[in-house]
Amino acid sequence: KFSGAYHNLLPAGGPKLSLGLSLGLYQKSLGDNWIFIDENDPSIPNQGPSQGTFDLGLGLYLYDSDYYVGLSATHLTAADLDELGIAVARHYFFMAGKDFNLPSGGVPMLLRTNLLAKSDFNKTALDVNANVLFNNMFYAGLSYRLGDAIAPMVGIEHCISKNGASSVSNQCFKAGYSYDVTTSDLNTYSSGSHEIFLSYCIKLTNKVIISKHSNPRFL
Repeated sequence: KFSGAYHNLLPAGGPKLSLGLSLGLYQKSLGDNWIFIDENDPSIPNQGPSQGTFDLGLGLYLYDSDYYVGLSATHLTAADLDELGIAVARHYFFMAGKDFNLPSGGVPMLLRTNLLAKSDFNKTALDVNANVLFNNMFYAGLSYRLGDAIAPMVGIEHCISKNGASSVSNQCFKAGYSYDVTTSDLNTYSSGSHEIFLSYCIKLTNKVIISKHSNPRFL
């Protein structure tokens, strides 16, 4: 799959709009380790069949300093792999989020909310998430997947900015833990799952160096 995005589709000074596109190949193969009840059955292949097709994805992302909205879709070609009896369904994703400043008596506190909906129009999954960032460093929150699971989470994040002679670097480090508690009928077989993550991002911006020269003749 090859993906790319074009940013800043809207005029400067307001929210930003990005457009993303992915092009790729979707391929499936079936193994050839068959148990032949009737070796002469022509409907059972003697070799593992394989079939591929062109795949297309598209996405839009609108965002500003304290909110974002995104809409995307995968498998837009909805290919039919008829040799394997597989129909590839389109999948649609919608996400949105917004931040709210909380009154905290001088210590910064930020409520971050977001949701994610996934659907193929036969089955839909909805995730609702919220966490509070305290003093721009520690956060705790809760995630709820409708009819499936609830997950408390805690973490830490720290961002620093360094202003050098020729460039500016913005660095962010994040670490967190969550515990996914199954609330559906699967809780008879699953006691939940643990997740630990680490993230490090750096953005380097080169400064524009302006050369200045003085001539004593024009002082």
